[in-house]
Amino acid sequence: MLRIILFILFLIVLKSTAQENGTPLITNYSPDLFNAEPQIWTVIQDKRGLMYFGASDCVLEFDGTTWRKIYTPKKQVVRSLYIDKKGRIYVGSNNNFGYLEPDSIGSLTYISISDCLDSNLRKFEDVWETIVTDDCVYFGCSNYIFRYYPTNQKPTPADIEVFKAETSFFLLFKNKNDVYTYQRKKGLSKLCKENIELVEEGAKIRTWFMLPYPGNKIFIGSMPEGLFVYDPLTKNKEEILSKKYFNHDAIKILEAFLAENQLYNATVLNDGRYALATIRSGIVIIDKRGNILQHIYKGNGLQSQTVHYLFQDRQGGLWAALTYGISRIEAHYPVSLWNEKTGLVGSIYNVIRYENRIYASSNLGLQYLENGLFYPVEELAGRNAIQVFDLKNFKINEQNIFLATATNGIWQIKGKEVRNISQLFSFGLYQSPFDSAKIYVPDGNDIYLLEYINGKWNESKSLISFAGTPSNLIQVNSNELWCVVDNNPVLIKIKTINNEIKFEPFFFTEKKNPEIKELTFNGINIVENSLHFMTNKGIYLFQMKPKKFLKTNKIFGINISKFNYDFVDAKTIGNSQVLFVKKNNRLQLIQIIKENGKTIVDSSVFKRLRDIESYYSDGDSLMWFVSSKNLYKFNWKNNFAILNNNNSLIRNVLLNGDSIIFNGAFQCKIDGFVNVGLEQLAIQKPIIKYIYNDIVFNFSAPEFDNESLNEYSYFLEGDHKQSNWSAYSSETKKEYTNLSEGDYIFRVKSKNIFGHESKISSYSFTILPPWHRTIWAYILYILFFIGFIWLLLKLNSKRHELAKKKLEQIVKERTIEIMEQNEQILQQKEELLIQTEMLESINLELEKLSLVARETDNAILIADAKGTIEWINQGFTRLYGYTLEEFKKERGTNFIGVSSNSNIREFYEKLLINKKSVIYETPFETKQKTVIWSQTTLTPIFNEDGEIIRIIAIDSDITKMKLAEDEIGKQREEIESQRNYAVLQRDEIIKQKKELTDSIRYALQIQESMLPTDSLIKSLVQDYFILYKPRNIVSGDFYWINEVENKIIVSVGDCTGHGVPGAFMSLLGITYLKEIVVNEYITHPAVILKKLRKEVIKSLKQRGKELELKDGMDISLCVFDKETKILEFSGANNSAILINDSVMVELKADRMPIGIYETMDKFSLKQIQLKENDIIYLFTDGYKDQFNGKSGKKFLSKRFKKLIQEISTKTLIEQKIILEEALSNWKGSCDQVDDITVLGLKFF
Repeated sequence: MLRIILFILFLIVLKSTAQENGTPLITNYSPDLFNAEPQIWTVIQDKRGLMYFGASDCVLEFDGTTWRKIYTPKKQVVRSLYIDKKGRIYVGSNNNFGYLEPDSIGSLTYISISDCLDSNLRKFEDVWETIVTDDCVYFGCSNYIFRYYPTNQKPTPADIEVFKAETSFFLLFKNKNDVYTYQRKKGLSKLCKENIELVEEGAKIRTWFMLPYPGNKIFIGSMPEGLFVYDPLTKNKEEILSKKYFNHDAIKILEAFLAENQLYNATVLNDGRYALATIRSGIVIIDKRGNILQHIYKGNGLQSQTVHYLFQDRQGGLWAALTYGISRIEAHYPVSLWNEKTGLVGSIYNVIRYENRIYASSNLGLQYLENGLFYPVEELAGRNAIQVFDLKNFKINEQNIFLATATNGIWQIKGKEVRNISQLFSFGLYQSPFDSAKIYVPDGNDIYLLEYINGKWNESKSLISFAGTPSNLIQVNSNELWCVVDNNPVLIKIKTINNEIKFEPFFFTEKKNPEIKELTFNGINIVENSLHFMTNKGIYLFQMKPKKFLKTNKIFGINISKFNYDFVDAKTIGNSQVLFVKKNNRLQLIQIIKENGKTIVDSSVFKRLRDIESYYSDGDSLMWFVSSKNLYKFNWKNNFAILNNNNSLIRNVLLNGDSIIFNGAFQCKIDGFVNVGLEQLAIQKPIIKYIYNDIVFNFSAPEFDNESLNEYSYFLEGDHKQSNWSAYSSETKKEYTNLSEGDYIFRVKSKNIFGHESKISSYSFTILPPWHRTIWAYILYILFFIGFIWLLLKLNSKRHELAKKKLEQIVKERTIEIMEQNEQILQQKEELLIQTEMLESINLELEKLSLVARETDNAILIADAKGTIEWINQGFTRLYGYTLEEFKKERGTNFIGVSSNSNIREFYEKLLINKKSVIYETPFETKQKTVIWSQTTLTPIFNEDGEIIRIIAIDSDITKMKLAEDEIGKQREEIESQRNYAVLQRDEIIKQKKELTDSIRYALQIQESMLPTDSLIKSLVQDYFILYKPRNIVSGDFYWINEVENKIIVSVGDCTGHGVPGAFMSLLGITYLKEIVVNEYITHPAVILKKLRKEVIKSLKQRGKELELKDGMDISLCVFDKETKILEFSGANNSAILINDSVMVELKADRMPIGIYETMDKFSLKQIQLKENDIIYLFTDGYKDQFNGKSGKKFLSKRFKKLIQEISTKTLIEQKIILEEALSNWKGSCDQVDDITVLGLKFF
C-alpha cells in the first residue's frame, strides 16, 4: 500500500517538474531501419565516433548513414560491449567472448578469446557484463567471471584467469580501476588480484548499477533495497552505505517508482545528472539529490517502455538500447518540445506567458499549458475552435492585460475565462509606448485604435486606410508612427484636431528614394535607442533631413556588412543580443555574446531547430520557438557546448562498382596489437591495376544530431579534372570513372547541422599504367626495335654473301658461255635491235595505259593480296572525293572492310579460289555524303608462280543507270522500244531480290539462334509468353534471359532501325549482354546497362560529334533474386509493368538510350519485393506505336497499359492470344510500322 501511495506521489511530482520541461528531442531507430532483431542489449562508441550495439544475433555498427552487421561465430546474442584505451572493442556473447579486429581490407571481424578455454569451461551461457581496466578485461557470467590479460597477439589459455561462483554472480561494476560484482546470498563483492572480497556493509545490497558520485563516493542502485551512496573511505561504519546525501522525500518517491517499474541500468551524464533505465516505464533523469527532473517514456516519444542500457556519446546524446529498437535522446541540448503528443493541436501561430502560464495559438484555437500538457481554452478552442493569431500581454495602468486576436474579433483572457472586446479582425496588436491605454489595431487595409478607459474598451473609427495591408507598427514619439505596407515603409504623422486623432501618411517611392529600390522591408525595431529598418539587403537607418534611408554596417557593435541574410528582427535577451534573420526562407538566429572584452558571434547553437517560423522572448533566460507543428523552449542558462572532435570517415572503397578494397577500418599496431586506426598507413596504400580504374568512395560522419543533414565535401588530389574541393552536399558517395594511371589521394570532410567542419579523412592509392605503357613495355619496344634492325642487317649480310657466291658461279659459267656465244653475237645483236624496238613500243603502251589510269573517269584502286589499299587514281578522287590519305583515315585501309556490299567477302574468296575477275554493284557514300552506285570489277594480278600479288578494283559510276532503271519502270508504257530490256532488268531485280531475301533469311537463322530457346526460358521461370513480331524478316527487337549466381537476368531491347540494320544491332546487344553477365558475373542492372552503353559506344566508334550517327538501343532489364524474391529493374528509355492482384505498378526507365547521348548519367535502380504470381511485362514501343487501319491514330501507351491490366487475370498463353487479336483488329489493313515484342512472365 505504501508503495502505491509513493508511486502516486511520483506521478504528482513528475507532473509538477514536467510543467515546462516538455520532451527532449528524440530520434528513434526502428528494427526495420537497421534490419535486425528488435531487442538491443548494450551500446558503445569507438574512438572514431562510430556507434556499436549488441543485438540478438550480431554486433550492429552505425556510422550516421549506414548500418552494418558483425556476426559472432554462431550468430549468438550480444549482451555486453566495452572499449579499451587503445580503441579495441570487447564483446560478450552467449557461450563466447572476444573482440573486434580489422582485417587486411578494413572489415571488422570477431576474434574469439573463449575458444582457447578448456572444453569444460565453454558452457558459461550469457556474458552479461564486460569491463576493461588498466591491465585486464573482465567478462561476467552467472557462474563464472573470466579475467583476460591481453599480453599476446593471439589469446592463449595462459592469458585467462577463471573465478567460479560459490552461488552465482549478478553483473559487474567498475569504479575507477576497481571491479565489483554482486554474489547472490552473499552480497556486494570486490574482485581482488587473487580472490573476491565482500564489501563491508554490502551483504544485503543486490546491486544494479554503481556510478561515480561527488566527493570520491559511489552512487549505488539496488532493488528492492533502493538507492545508496557508498563511501569506501569513511571510518563511520554506519555511513559506508547511506541515504543522507539525498532529498529524503524525493528519494522515497523515486525508489517507489523504480520498484514499481523495475530498475535495470543507469549512467551518469556529462553535466552530473543521472539517467536511470527501467523495464516498464522508460527513463527518469534525476540530480545528485534524487530529485526527479524529467521522465522520458513511450507516451512522449520513446520507442519502447523497456530500456536495457544507456550510453552518452561524445556529442552528449543519450542512446537507449530498447526491447524494440534504439532511441537517441538529445539530453545535452537545452530544448524542450511540445506537439500533438502533448495535446498541442493544429498549426501553431504564437506563444506567450501570462501570469506564469504558457498559452499557444493555432488554427484550432487557444490552448494553455498545465502539468506538461496543453488543454483548450473552452470558448476559443475544442468544440468552439476558431483561428487565434496574435497574443499580446500589455501592462496598462499597472494592470497586466492579455489580448488575443482571432477570426471573430479581439478577446481578453483571464486564466481560463475569455471575453470579446472587439469585432476587429487583425493579425497583430501594437501598444503605444507613450500612452499604455492605446492599442493600435490593423484590420485589413485600415488602422483602428482600441483605448482602455475606466475598465472598458473603446473602439475608434478607421484612423487611416491604405491600398495595401499595414503591419509592424511602431511609435517613435507622440507625433510619429511607422508601419510597413506591402513591404514598404510608411511614416505617419499623428495630429489631434478638435480632440480627434488624425493620421497623415508619408509614402516613400523609388522615385523619391531610389535607395529603397529592390528592398523588401521585413520589420522596424528600436535598437540601442535608434530606429532600425530590417530588409532583405541589410539594416537601414532613417535620416529625417533629407528623408533618406542609410544602410548601416553595424549593429550591437559588430560588423554585418558580410552577412548575406534577410534581416527580420533584433533583440537583447539577458546578456546576449540576437539577430533574427532568414536564409532560403528559413528563420535563423545569430547570437552576439560579449565576455571579457571579447565579442563572440555564433549562429550554430540554433541550427538544430530547422523549422522555426516565429519566436517569443520569455524573460532573460527563455526563448520560445514556433513551427507549424512543434513548440520549442530554449533555455539560455543551460550551457551547451557543440563538440567538434569527430572525423569524417571513408566507409568503403569499391573497384568497378562491386569489388571492395577497403571497408572502413584502417589497421594500426599499438604495443604489438592490431587495432582500428584513424589514418591510412603507407603499407595499406593499394596498388590498383589499370583495368580497375572505376572507383567508388562511400563516406559518412558520426555526428548524430539530425545526422541526415550532415553535409560533405571531397577532393581527389591527382585528378586533373578536379582542381578544388567540391561544394558541400548531403551525398555520401562519389564515383570516379576511367582514372588515368598515377598517385591519388581522396580527401573528404563533413559539416554537421551546426555548421562545424570535421577533420579531413584521406585515402591514398596508386593506379598502375596499362601494360603497354609500363617501363617494361618500353624496354621491350626498344629491344624489339634493336632486334629488328639487327635481323635486317643479318639478313642483308646473308643475302650479300649468297649473291656473291651466286655471282661467282655465274661469272664462271658465263666465261665458258662467252666463248660459245661469240659466234652468236651478231645474230643476237639483230635480235636485240628488234627487242629494243618492241620494248620502246611496250613502254609507249604502258605510258598510254598510265595516262588512261590517271585521266579515266573510272575509279581505280590497287591493293595487295590481303586487300590492303596501296594506290588510287585521280578518277577515284573525282568520283568519291577522297585522296588516298583521307580515305585510309576515315574509311579504313582495307577495301574489304570499307565496302558497303554485304557479300564482299564472298566475292573476295571467289576471286582467290577461281583466280578470275569478279563483278558486283555497290552503293557508296562519298566524302560529300551523297550516295552513288558503282559497278566494281575485281581483277587479280599474278606473279611468275601464278600467285595473286595484287588486286585491281575498277569502279564505274552506274548511278545514272540505276536511276534509269527506276525511270524505265515508270515509263515502260511510253518507251515500247525498251520493253525487252525492261523485262530483262525486272528479271534481274527479281533474281537479286531473291538472293537478298535468301541472305536475310540466313540472317534470320543467325538471329534466332542467338535468342533464348523455349526450353531455356521454361527452366528459369514458372510461366511465360513472348509476342515477337518483326516488321521485316529479321528484327531490330530482341529478348534475352540467363541465370548467374542464383539470379535470373531478363531483358528486352529495341535497336535503332529495323530489318537488317536493326538485326545487326540486336546481335551486338545480345553478344555484349552475354559478355557482361555470363563472363564477368555482373548482376547489378544499372551497372549492366552502364557497361553495355560503354561497349556499344566503343563498337560504333561514337564520339558525340554533331553529324555522327546516333545508333543505339532502348532496353529494359530485370534481375530476380531467387533467394530473396527481390526484383531489381533498370531501363534505358524502355519501362516495364508489374501486376500484383490486378494492381499495376509502372517501373519507369531513365530517359536516355544505350549509345551516345546528350545526357550520360548513371542509370537508376528500382527494387521491388515480389509476391507469388506477380507478373512482369517487358516490351518495346512497337505495339503502342502501331497505327489504326481506320482512324490512323496510334495505339498509345495509355491504351496498352489498360489492356495489360484487363488481361492480367488470364493465363499467360491466353494473354498472348488476346494481345495478338487486339493488335490485328487495331491494325486492320494498315502495315506494321515497327518491330513488336511483348514478354510476360511469372518467376514463381
